[in-house]
Amino acid sequence: MAKKKAAPKAPKALPTTGEVDTAILNVRKEPSQDAKILRQLVKGTKIDILGRSEGWIEIDGGYVMEKFIR
Repeated sequence: MAKKKAAPKAPKALPTTGEVDTAILNVRKEPSQDAKILRQLVKGTKIDILGRSEGWIEIDGGYVMEKFIR
């Protein structure tokens, strides 16, 4: 009788929500400090994280710098 192989472990899931941890956070059109500012979020604002890339977080309607999200 053959042994069953263990199922592969799923990759660790990234958080899907976060909270702004700076007084004012710019939401930008693209993941760049040179990109147009679309709006601003204040400290304590909850966000849904759609993706992450090179220090930026994609949220609904733009990008924010990851270092200001907890």
